[in-house]
This record gives sequence, C-alpha cells and structure tokens, in this order.
Amino acid sequence: MGYATSEKSIPNILGIAHDGNHLFQCPKNSTITCIVKPLRMLRKILHLSTSLGLELVIARVIKAIPWLNAFLLKNGWSDKNDKNSHLIYDNIKKYFSAAEISLGGKKILEIGSGRAYSLGALFISQSHAKSFLASDPFNKHYDGEQPPVDAHGITFEKIDFTNVHDIQKYEKTFDVVLSTAVLEHIHRDVCEQLVKNMNHVLAPGGYAFHQIDFKDHFNGKHLPFNFYKYSNTQWEAATRNTIFYTNRLRYSDWKHFFQNNGFQIINLHKYHKENPTFPKKIASDFRSYGRDDLEVRAMDILVQKVSSR
Repeated sequence: MGYATSEKSIPNILGIAHDGNHLFQCPKNSTITCIVKPLRMLRKILHLSTSLGLELVIARVIKAIPWLNAFLLKNGWSDKNDKNSHLIYDNIKKYFSAAEISLGGKKILEIGSGRAYSLGALFISQSHAKSFLASDPFNKHYDGEQPPVDAHGITFEKIDFTNVHDIQKYEKTFDVVLSTAVLEHIHRDVCEQLVKNMNHVLAPGGYAFHQIDFKDHFNGKHLPFNFYKYSNTQWEAATRNTIFYTNRLRYSDWKHFFQNNGFQIINLHKYHKENPTFPKKIASDFRSYGRDDLEVRAMDILVQKVSSR
C-alpha cells in the first residue's frame, strides 16, 4: 500500500534480534543473496516499461526464467516490514475501536504475513490478544529453519487459505481474520472460495478486516489503472503465477463476496485516486463497472460473521 515508515520501536517479545527492516533480507547461506538489492532496480525498470507499454513483455520474460520467477514469488518486495507495522496496526485498530470491538483475549489470524512478525507483537502487547497466527503460503520467515513458536502466543505457519484441505483443522478457531494488501494477489477464480474459507475458520460472531490494494502493481503510483486496457485473457496469460499478478477485482466484487457468504459489513472505506487517468481504450471486461468502482484505488473493509457457509 505504500505506507510511510515509522521509527517507533517494535516490541521484541519473540526475543529475535532485528534491524527494523526485513524488506530485503535473504536467508543465510543463500546462493542468491547478491540478487536482493537489484530488486529495487527491477522496480524502476518496471515503472519505465509501463510508460512504454512493455509491462506484459517484461512479465512474460521473467515468467520464462523459472528460478528468477520462483525467487521473486518467494521473496517479493512487500513493504510489510517492521518499520511500518505500527501504521498498519494503528489503521486496523482504528476500525475496531470505532465499532467498539475489543481485541483483548481474541485469537487472531493474519493471512499473507510475509516476513515481519512485528504486527503480531503489537496485537499481543498493545491489544492483549490471546494469540496471533501469522500464515503465508510461502514459508518466508526463516528458510531452512523451524519457524519460531513463542510462549507469548505468536506462531508462524505455512498455510494456503484458498485450499479447503489446508484450513479444515481450523474450523471455528479464530475470533479475527485480517490481511493487508494480500487479497488482490489471490487468483480471481478462487477469491470467493477464500471468503468462504474465512467464514469456516471464524468462530460465530467473529470478525474479518482486510485492506485491499486495487492499483496496477507495475506502476501504481503514477499509472494505477493502466491495466484496464488489457483483457482478462491477456492479463492472466502474462502475469498469473508471477509477482506482478493482481486479480483486478474491484471493490464491488469483494463487497458481493462477503455479503453473499455469511458476513455483514460493519465498515467499508474506499480510497479514491484524485483526477485518475484511464487508458484511452478500456477492455470490455471492465465496461460493466461504474466509474465510481473503477476509480477506487484501495479499500478497508470490516465485516462480521453472521451465519456459517
């Protein structure tokens, strides 16, 4: 989402030494550690390629290099690091406080936690949550090592929450499910199933909070809606199973998924892009959306489970 960084200290309740910035850390003894810093240069190249209309060409080239594609998928360039965890935490807490929902004693699940453990540390230390499970389909935390299990209630687990079999054992386990800038990366054909799976793992009356980034991730700052010019067929063929993939679903789609799968919306906040620039020609896949839908660059949504699915 492009949060600004915060220099506040992170509660180090795991007892793990860190420098406050896990964004580009590679595992020790990694043979590809030297590639990490050039990822920043790759982002600059992607921004330029978007301006030239070559972004899907770049995506196809990287997709054709299996080891590079796998490395990017596993390590990525997520901004979900310790420095901005305070800002993410404060944003989530704001919605729960406004709805007068206490997080004390709650069992919390984060979907797509990335590397940073500090968000869980904040929920445990400041909101007095009972437990915090940080899950990710890629085991990014400590490659080759056992993820830490902490007495304070923070655990890490490799879980694919789009997979029904992966989540069976968690039926009605959690009081809160949350994610930040994750759901836009889920394959579009399993997004509604993911919402159903959230319902499955939540206890009756449980809550889900998600911030979803709807921008084009090739150059979201300057050309956030550039991908409207590509059909679903073109987009999926070039970007699926790459770091560049976003499902391009809009806020109305996600609203529909939650409302039709046992959730009641408590709060939905849309972030609009001021004076948005759209491609000269928008693909037919997007012509059924209203302009208000197409202009939304992100949303925060807080929902409550009201029935099982």
